[in-house]
Amino acid sequence: MQITSRIKNKLKRTFIDLIFLLHAEKLIIKRKKINVIIMYHGIDLNENKKFNSRFIGVKNFKKQILFFKKHTNIISLQDFLNKKFNPNKSNIAITFDDGFLNNYKYAFPILEKYEIPSTIYVTSLNQTKYDIIWPDFVDLASYHSSSSIKIDNVEFVKNSFGKYYSNELSLTLNEKIKKEGDFRYKEKVFVAFNDLNLNFKSNEKYFDNWQLMNDDQIKEIDKSKFVKIESHAYWHNNLGNIPIKEAIIELKKSKEYLENLLHREINELAYPDGSYTRELITEAENIGYKYQLAADGYNYNEDILDKRIHDRTGLYPSVSWCNQLIELYK
Repeated sequence: MQITSRIKNKLKRTFIDLIFLLHAEKLIIKRKKINVIIMYHGIDLNENKKFNSRFIGVKNFKKQILFFKKHTNIISLQDFLNKKFNPNKSNIAITFDDGFLNNYKYAFPILEKYEIPSTIYVTSLNQTKYDIIWPDFVDLASYHSSSSIKIDNVEFVKNSFGKYYSNELSLTLNEKIKKEGDFRYKEKVFVAFNDLNLNFKSNEKYFDNWQLMNDDQIKEIDKSKFVKIESHAYWHNNLGNIPIKEAIIELKKSKEYLENLLHREINELAYPDGSYTRELITEAENIGYKYQLAADGYNYNEDILDKRIHDRTGLYPSVSWCNQLIELYK
């Protein structure tokens, strides 16, 4: 039954790809107007999916931006949330999570050239001794290692999917990290892999897959007429899985860091991994985050009618551009 479903989905995706080859996509675009917030992560040169499915190749990224510029009304997030829409077009806002250096190298010049309003949400790791966000570290470490690791006396072994998995917990390492939520457990993960002397961070070949913007690059981008910087919390923790007091501290510290760096108010927050609670929405609002963003789906049914938080749709290279576009226009 599952195999039959996969075959049907593959045939459906192939058919959609064929429609776009025949330039019939205009029929889909004209059929419906949409208002949606787009979420990107990394932009790389070769759309390398060996490590993760979050990075889009720069050629495809440019193609998508030009498509949106031609067929939609691209507006800033704040204009989008204030519903300053063009009624005759689809309206979109473009966002990026994590603050990768590759955003500065590859995406920023394209956004500037084509005058595309957008927002990049950055962590505060520049204020810490860490220079890599934990999901990227785990992805790269998992790719470069075949040895088992132990964290809190629990063994994780690399499975056939290239993920570290604990039979004892029935969880992948990524799932366990998200469940723990705070950075203390992540530090143990860093130590466990560093003990293997993998050294992938010193290899220029992988720089685009993990390096983050420094403070000077963040400031340069924020001076742009079209691109701005906002908060992606402090450590990139799953804020919905940690004590509310710790989550509040993170949001305050992130806001303070960016406001001191950029000399302006920070009032937008994109929750790392889309993790939050209903209580945290209120606390974030009290701190001064007027605009709050989820990721690929709300966490609670009440969120749909809550004007303080808004969903986004991620675009990923694991699905062809035309099939992603069909999903956007549903």
